[in-house]
Amino acid sequence: LYTTTYNVFDSLAALDPAAVEGTKAFTFTHSPLADTPAVKEYRDAMAQYIKPALPPDFPSLFTFAGTKIFAEALSRVKGELTVPSLLAVLDNMKDYDSGILPPVSFSASNHQGTNGLFKMVAKGGRWVGTGEMVDSVKNAW
Repeated sequence: LYTTTYNVFDSLAALDPAAVEGTKAFTFTHSPLADTPAVKEYRDAMAQYIKPALPPDFPSLFTFAGTKIFAEALSRVKGELTVPSLLAVLDNMKDYDSGILPPVSFSASNHQGTNGLFKMVAKGGRWVGTGEMVDSVKNAW
C-alpha cells in the first residue's frame, strides 16, 4: 500500500498502527526523528522556542527547512536587500543542502527547488525513513 506525502505524519500512523503497518510513502523531508545534525538542530529549536512543547513532526520540519533556505538566501545578498537582489540570489542558488530536504536548486524558470523525495515506511505507529532519496519525476520505489 502506498500513500501520498500529505498523509505522512506520525499522529496518523499512531491512530491504528496495525492498519498502516508496512504502508509506503514519499516525503519532502527526512523523518523529524532522524539522527542527523540538521534534524537535531530542528528538534533543539522546537524544544527551545515552542511553548507549550509540541512533538517533532513532518509539517514543522518542512517549514523549518524552508526557513533555513530563506535565511541562507538572505545571507548571500550583497549590498542592499531588495526584492530584485533576493530574487537574483534565489535564481542562482544551486544544490543548497539544508540537511532536511534533498538539495535544492532554483533558477528564473524553476522555483520548485527539488524533485527529490525520501522513502518512508510505516512501522510500529511511526513513519521510518529507509535512507533513500528518489527523483519524483522518475517516481521509482
